[in-house]
Amino acid sequence: MKIRLWLKLLMCHLHLAAGMVEFCKKCGVRQPLVWHAADEIWEEVSGQYGVLCPSCFDERADKQGILLVWKPTVEVRDEQSLL
Repeated sequence: MKIRLWLKLLMCHLHLAAGMVEFCKKCGVRQPLVWHAADEIWEEVSGQYGVLCPSCFDERADKQGILLVWKPTVEVRDEQSLL
């Protein structure tokens, strides 16, 4: 996993990420702080864009003939939030 993703997750856990907002460079929509695509897929699909929302990323992949399947995974489980 990318070091940048781990740093973002750590910052979220330590509540240091307040105010950090990213925007899709294609459509301009505000992004969740963390979402991940495998490095090799990201590099192939993202092209000139630095940050893409999942919708724009999926659209660009589709145009390149790449069919993406999105799978939810647990990166951090905050047991306090379950209470």
